[in-house]
Amino acid sequence: VLDWLRRALPFAEMAVGEQAVRAKLGAGADLLQSKRAKPGSDPSVRLKLASSLREIQQAAGTLFSRLSAKRYHGQWIAGERTLSVDLCCLMVEFQCGFLLREMQYRIASNLAARASDGRSVVKQMIMAAGKSAVLTPLLGLMLADTKKLVMVISPDALLPMSRDCLFGVLNSVLARRVFTFRWGRQQLDPIERIRAVSAQVASVKSTMVQAMAGRGVVITAPKDVKTFMLQH
Repeated sequence: VLDWLRRALPFAEMAVGEQAVRAKLGAGADLLQSKRAKPGSDPSVRLKLASSLREIQQAAGTLFSRLSAKRYHGQWIAGERTLSVDLCCLMVEFQCGFLLREMQYRIASNLAARASDGRSVVKQMIMAAGKSAVLTPLLGLMLADTKKLVMVISPDALLPMSRDCLFGVLNSVLARRVFTFRWGRQQLDPIERIRAVSAQVASVKSTMVQAMAGRGVVITAPKDVKTFMLQH
């Protein structure tokens, strides 16, 4: 099996199709099985060998698919013989441990371009497509430039998970902070309420300015934004 792995590895590095690599590995596995498991041998040994071979095939298939996967944010410059990559995408891939899908990169690029032009855009994605774990941190890296405030509004039930996803990418290597904005209703006397709210508004403004200057991201829930807007 190791011999077949060594033979198949150069093909994977040259981005040859995964099916060809799987065919070579499958042929090697069949050869090994025919040599090791002869007719009349212990059935339990044959069963264990077959199970081990299947696991090797699956692991090798995953390895080759990753080696031959395309990096969609990379661009080969033939004249300079260099590879140009998007550093924001590269940081997310490094932290998440997998390559960005083509759809994820295209959506993130489109959203970032629209936001830079001051235009609104809405995208719909299915569950488990990488909205919280991939796109949100990636857009936070792309858009935070000390000139505008990047704010993520997440459902209240998903806010802790979304905050952890942001923190895991932004704070792990780049040390960018993730701020949480909370605003609740207060039952106070009018004068005390005015004083308390004024102090809180000043604190919120200071936090927002700090987040913008430090290329950080602010995350909040819809109810907090609505409460703040109703009171002010």
